[in-house]
Amino acid sequence: MKTTDLSSRPFERILLIKPSAVGDVIHTLPVLVKLRARYPEARIDWLITPENADLVRHHPA
Repeated sequence: MKTTDLSSRPFERILLIKPSAVGDVIHTLPVLVKLRARYPEARIDWLITPENADLVRHHPA
C-alpha cells in the first residue's frame, strides 16, 4: 500500500467538523489559523451548531 504525503497536496476545500461543544470549537481555532496559512486559497467551512456559528463567522482565517 502506497502512502501519500498530504502536506504536498493542494487542497481546494476543507471541512472542519465540531458539531456541539463550544470549548471544542474554541480549541480548534488555532488549527484553523494553521490551515489558512498552509492553504491560503482553500475554502474552509465549518460544520457546527447554530449556537456556535458566531464564534467562527467573522474569524479572519
